[in-house]
Amino acid sequence: MTTATNGTDGAAAITDALEATTLQELGKKVFIGNLSFATKEDHLRELFGKHGEISDVQIIHRGARSLGYGFVTFTTLEEAEKAVAATDKNEIDGRPTNVEIAKPAPEAAPAEPRGEKRTRRKGAPEGEPSQTLLFVANLPFTVTDAKLKELFGSYKVASAHVVCRKYGATVGRSKGFGFVDFDDHESQLKALEEVQGKELDGRALSLKFSLSD
Repeated sequence: MTTATNGTDGAAAITDALEATTLQELGKKVFIGNLSFATKEDHLRELFGKHGEISDVQIIHRGARSLGYGFVTFTTLEEAEKAVAATDKNEIDGRPTNVEIAKPAPEAAPAEPRGEKRTRRKGAPEGEPSQTLLFVANLPFTVTDAKLKELFGSYKVASAHVVCRKYGATVGRSKGFGFVDFDDHESQLKALEEVQGKELDGRALSLKFSLSD
């Protein structure tokens, strides 16, 4: 059975990084998930520097080892949004990345009441947070649908699906992220709280609410 080990240190590291976001940085800091352990900060600076002026680059580590995610801070909101639009799901060092505007830790987890519209920044994805579906990123490539469902076996899971490539020489290969659908909202919230940041085969999992149409 493939299980997730406690990633308390990794979760604390990413929380510290988000809590350190100042009001001046709000909306300018970009989260990059599913990074290769070999990716360096200089490489991120080079790649994301094509989309605007960068004030800071940080890859989260436990000791000397990368945890597979990091942050790039731009000098303007427009540059950050441009970078997200241009780079989300692009490959860096062989891994498809999850790129989004970082949110301060206190705002990242709570679900919004059903039926309420969010005030969105320009370029934000449309849709309301699903009441049962979670997006799971930073998955090892070896994780299958069955293993993903097994990972969340302590919760009421209706289905689990790992997104795979449909074209090219690597058809059928995992893209490193997937979706888990739960029987109810309570199970979804519990899984988000308890599995967020835990490690699976050395990779810290990144969970967030999936958006419904």
